[in-house]
Amino acid sequence: MQIVILSGGEGTRLGDLTKNTPKGLIKINKKPFMSYVIESIIKYYPSSIHFCLGKYSKKYLDFLNNEKLNFKWTYSLEDDNHLLGTGGAIKNALNFLEDIFIIQYGDTLLEIDYRSLINFHINAGKKMTISMKSVANIDDNPNILCKKDAEGRMKCIYNKKKYKNIGNFIDYGALVLNKEVFTDNLPEKFDLSSMQKNLSRSEDCSFYKVSSNFIEIGNKESLRKAKSIITNV
Repeated sequence: MQIVILSGGEGTRLGDLTKNTPKGLIKINKKPFMSYVIESIIKYYPSSIHFCLGKYSKKYLDFLNNEKLNFKWTYSLEDDNHLLGTGGAIKNALNFLEDIFIIQYGDTLLEIDYRSLINFHINAGKKMTISMKSVANIDDNPNILCKKDAEGRMKCIYNKKKYKNIGNFIDYGALVLNKEVFTDNLPEKFDLSSMQKNLSRSEDCSFYKVSSNFIEIGNKESLRKAKSIITNV
């Protein structure tokens, strides 16, 4: 079970906080956020963790090398001045990836059973599995619409923009993919959301329900909440 962590973004929504520091290395309780992410993963004994790096890659590598990590890890690099998007970052890393792998973002701390997720994906027999959480009683904007078809079967479709007002689930932040979907005809630079949309429409995507909350630090308000939650844990 391999985990891929996307950590190449610029973190522009955090303003000056990421002027010299990547999002994942912002400290909470004197500890880089990435340390919490790694700790949440390694208790499921992954075969390896791969880091997709772009902006501030040297600072991430310094952090990883200084941590004396006791698991296998690899990394791939993007040009600071030519970032590839989330999908392009994965395509750029294919030489390091297993046939099936889990993707998550470096600015998000998940409470999910990674083993259960990947077993669900294998049993479903689809090319992709999206983890999702109901938006009932939470403030996040949905990007998944699930409803029953004429035969009473539940169908879910992902759309990052279209379902903002009518969707009923949100992408939880862990995504399982078969390596085979990254074909040569894919562009060098693209966003994973386009692949999620297309595979869910073609019914080559399964959906894994999660009830737990997640912690993310993508903007100043979510960072403030994350500090409050982690401080009180």
